[in-house]
Amino acid sequence: MEVEVMQTLARLSPEAEQERPAPPSQAEGATGDRDRLWSPPVAPPDSAHRPKIYANRPKDVLAAWSALEVLSPQTYDRPIDLAKGDRAIVSISDGRLPWDRGPASSRPRQKIYFHIVLATIPAAPAFAALIDRFKDSRLERPSVKGDVVLASLLVDKEGILAGEAPVSLSAFGWGLPVALGGSLKDLAAWTQQEPRLIEGLTKQLGVSSTETPVPLTWEALQRASSWLVDTLGLSGHQVSGPTFAVAHYLYYTLRIVPDPLLLNSFYLRDLAKAREIANKGELPKALSLYLGSQKPAARRDLLKDDAALEASLAPADVPLGRWPTPASHTPALLQQAAVNSAGRLSGGPGILGVNGPPGTGKSTLLRDIVADLLTRRATAMCAFTDPTQAFKVGWTKRAKGETQELHALDASLRGFEMIVASSNNKAVENVSAEMPSMQAIPGDSLLRYFAPLASDLLDREAWGLMTAVLGNASNRSAFRKKFWGDSPRSLERYLKQVSGIAPREDGSPEGLAELCSAPSTPKEAQDRWERARKHFKQLSSACSTRLSQLENLRRALIQLPKLREEEKAKRQQHLEASSHANQAQSLLAALVRDTQTATLALQQCETALSHHAQKRPSFFSLRRLFGAQSAKSWEVTHGPLKHQADIAKTARGIAVEAQSKADGLARAAGQQAVIASQELEKASKKREATEQQCHEVQIGAGAHVLDEHFLSLPHEQKQLAVPWLDSELQKLRMEVFEAAMEVHRAFIDAAAKPLLHNINALVGGNFNIPPDRQHLSGHLWSSLFLVVPVISTTFASVERMLGRLPQETFGWLLVDEAGQATPQAVVGALLRCQRAVVVGDPQQVEPVVPLPDVLTAAVLREFDADPDKFGAPNASVQTLADEAGDYCATFDTAGGFRTVGSPLLVHRRCASPMFEISNTIAYGGLMVQAKPPKGSSIRDVLGNSHWIDVLGSARDKFSPEEGQQLLLFLRTLRNNAVLPDLYIVTPFVAVQDGLRELVKQDGVLQGWVENASKWPSERIGTDTPRVS
Repeated sequence: MEVEVMQTLARLSPEAEQERPAPPSQAEGATGDRDRLWSPPVAPPDSAHRPKIYANRPKDVLAAWSALEVLSPQTYDRPIDLAKGDRAIVSISDGRLPWDRGPASSRPRQKIYFHIVLATIPAAPAFAALIDRFKDSRLERPSVKGDVVLASLLVDKEGILAGEAPVSLSAFGWGLPVALGGSLKDLAAWTQQEPRLIEGLTKQLGVSSTETPVPLTWEALQRASSWLVDTLGLSGHQVSGPTFAVAHYLYYTLRIVPDPLLLNSFYLRDLAKAREIANKGELPKALSLYLGSQKPAARRDLLKDDAALEASLAPADVPLGRWPTPASHTPALLQQAAVNSAGRLSGGPGILGVNGPPGTGKSTLLRDIVADLLTRRATAMCAFTDPTQAFKVGWTKRAKGETQELHALDASLRGFEMIVASSNNKAVENVSAEMPSMQAIPGDSLLRYFAPLASDLLDREAWGLMTAVLGNASNRSAFRKKFWGDSPRSLERYLKQVSGIAPREDGSPEGLAELCSAPSTPKEAQDRWERARKHFKQLSSACSTRLSQLENLRRALIQLPKLREEEKAKRQQHLEASSHANQAQSLLAALVRDTQTATLALQQCETALSHHAQKRPSFFSLRRLFGAQSAKSWEVTHGPLKHQADIAKTARGIAVEAQSKADGLARAAGQQAVIASQELEKASKKREATEQQCHEVQIGAGAHVLDEHFLSLPHEQKQLAVPWLDSELQKLRMEVFEAAMEVHRAFIDAAAKPLLHNINALVGGNFNIPPDRQHLSGHLWSSLFLVVPVISTTFASVERMLGRLPQETFGWLLVDEAGQATPQAVVGALLRCQRAVVVGDPQQVEPVVPLPDVLTAAVLREFDADPDKFGAPNASVQTLADEAGDYCATFDTAGGFRTVGSPLLVHRRCASPMFEISNTIAYGGLMVQAKPPKGSSIRDVLGNSHWIDVLGSARDKFSPEEGQQLLLFLRTLRNNAVLPDLYIVTPFVAVQDGLRELVKQDGVLQGWVENASKWPSERIGTDTPRVS
């Protein structure tokens, strides 16, 4: 691709002056009830006031969203728009009904039903009235056009009401006067008002449940239409009565009636269901986190918290399986962190918001998550020696001598279901088309998984049956026709043949079983299972061992600084203990000498005293008595000697006691020194062993050790690096995933019969499960997911496709382009999934909201919910998911900062200078350019990127002069034989439409591009398509 631009730049372009639509006149506005309910226009809140603290209770947020959805009707431009699929338009404007002359005729082998459109209202004047009442401060407002069906009736060929709920009403018809009257909180009461209105309308039709059904008449339709308009207070809103019906054809053997026409928001029913659950305090954890009633345990900034970044990349959290990629394709730092974080959700319910600007590898991220979950499921599969053991009979029925069976799937194999959803049809199609395509795997890869059937579904060559595009009835029908049925290449025929129920007949065309080399007998299927199981276990064990080695290295590297500090401390303690012991020994030696000296002194005193005693005169006592001089002389000498001996004895006693104490202290100090020496030796050995462990684990080519040196690398260098995962390990992880796919294939072959029963009940029954089998509905869906891992849908189709399933039926919800979805759009999908990975960027295309922004904010405030947090377009699925996860990132902005979810920063799509401009404006300069520069034939002709000053006189957003400049560029390229491999991007629909029409009318594309009529719609728009 030659020229690509980031949407952010377009969104931040100078905006042309917006001409505000004139308010409707009294003739155009509401009269009657609307006049009585009219209140003065609502002004935006005074920004000078102190910000209000909102309660933001989940039940109230859901009620506010319900109120907003009441005012978000389905519209149609022409009646034929309601006749998609097996439908046709029948005019009844002349008062003649198809059954007036007897039962209406149908097509061969088909039954006919009619959706009677009882009343319609033009959307534009109705929304103009809302804008007049509430104002709209947005410069760029979505255009609202077409008509709204206020009520429809479903009847059979005889004109008799058909089905359990034949009467359908538009919430918008009821809610418009309520909103115009200012009773915004009452909007959430639609689900209580709807049954009352249906009952009243049914009475006007002259139908009674206790009488014999009679065909509807033209008079009854007119009467009912008038009653409805008057009751709703819409008499002044240009309401049209019944003028046409939609004929609906069904195959004659089907025992169902058509679904009613979709009149209301796709989300109303699920929002009502979620409110009921919230009132009971039983919201599933993922939805509870999304709504903010539960908070993440801790919020850690991956761009500022090195410990958080390091932990997010731990080898222990690296999935065993990886999507196959060319050897040169390596994940970016934060891309791998996001994959690891998603894997940690396998431990329990939760939500992960991934902030992914365009070109940052969101598709690759989703593929790696898919590979991880399939590898985990393969591990669970391998616990069964016989795959049929994973199925237990959960329903039986005896009919016409045949016993029908349905099976419950073992709990260990559930929870891996993956639903990819978005509000953007294109995003869903991109994911569904990219994953199974041959371009999604390396060119030399031999990986194949029911490739012929996958190619039929994709309408081009595919490697594997990875995705199913479901959602609306048309998509489900198209999938069923190719996936299930009598075609030799269908999975139904494959399972019948592999299970032995319907062996291939001689001369029959080659089918999926032959094209995929299916086992010819159940024994061969079991043998293949054992081989696939053994091979997978060997590879996964080797990969697990390698990752364990790396995790041990990581922990060792984390421990090493602590161990070195500990050794240093032990060494200091040893030095101090040794010094203390030496001092104690020195003191002891001195005291020993003192004792010896005191002992010698005592001995000398005692010797002198002994010698003096020998000189004692004879008859001493008598001599002393009679005062003999000799006795007196002896006593004079004896006294001092005795005194000196006593002193010496006392001194020796003190010396001996001091020596004894010093000896004890010396012994204790010596023991402490020994202990300190032992602890030092132990710390040294532990440090040496850890260092040796670090040296023994080698990191191969293409990877880095995540240590202090790595964390200190410059930002760009660090973001492009791959910690831990060298090329050999990456190759092994891809081999594990490929082996996991072989395990899936072998498991399906060995369990063909129970899978045939379960999938036939779901897909063969056109996804309608009878009431007596509803308890197995989740198991039937899980059986389909076991074969087709990823099912895609828009949010709009979730309730109709999955409405009867209990909450948390499925394992995973993967949301793409979440920044474009209103926050309430995801509620139904989150109700039914245990975990969610939400990917997108709020800086790109905002959610489209036809309601005035002042009205949106006013409704949310009525329910004590923060308009900035929960009201689109400021809020989106992405903004709420970003607040619900454990990891985040902070970008500096001109006005402060913004916090997002787990970030992706390495960009591989846009060239300079668009990358640098957008990076500076929207991402704080933190994005990293990874697109290598390359030559451009367009640049060679048109020159380097530059601004063009176009002077124009247009007052609207579309400037004809700018359009002429575009035509000049295109002609220049054509004159130089350069194909227009480029996109023209604008933030405004009016500019998009003007440029498309101008290019078509000019004819510059004729004979130059392959399809001149499609090129403008594909190449001129408000967003660029995602490029893998």
